[in-house]
Amino acid sequence: MRTLTVITEPVEEPVTVQEAKDALRINSLDEDVRIGNIIRAARMFVEGYCSIKICSQVVELSLDSWPSSVIKLGVWPIQSIDSIKYDDTASPTAEQTLTVNTDYYADTITINGRIVAISGWPSVASKFNPIRIRMTVGAVDQASVPNQIKEGIMAYCAYIYDSDILMKDISERLLWSERIM
Repeated sequence: MRTLTVITEPVEEPVTVQEAKDALRINSLDEDVRIGNIIRAARMFVEGYCSIKICSQVVELSLDSWPSSVIKLGVWPIQSIDSIKYDDTASPTAEQTLTVNTDYYADTITINGRIVAISGWPSVASKFNPIRIRMTVGAVDQASVPNQIKEGIMAYCAYIYDSDILMKDISERLLWSERIM
């Protein structure tokens, strides 16, 4: 089984409150908190819809066992693979860390990334989630987020704010080419 968990949430959203307010034609400061929450909800929708991580964040992929060869990381874009840790079969179980280019090769360029063992995977403890791959994912900063995604987020903000189903359709059309299948 594989589980992807967000360890560190993004510290900034891809669209500022002011950008969203401008798109929604809101001049008042009264709804800034609500607009911020709408932006977060829109970003989360877009991440799910496109199968990507938009803002820089730390995630951890947990596995119950090593695959036979390549591990497909299933998250995109990947800034870095920060660590690969596993619980070994020693008694008592001890956490071990693998070293890139010594124990495994990493491919963070191919969509969804992958890693492969250089000379086979080590034995792991028989328990839930003994393998943990920690990665920094998403765009490095707000300026690195493609404009097409920002526009899709703002259209989805309009859908949430105004309950305008047409804006949901526009958002999805804007984002269609950004989806990873």
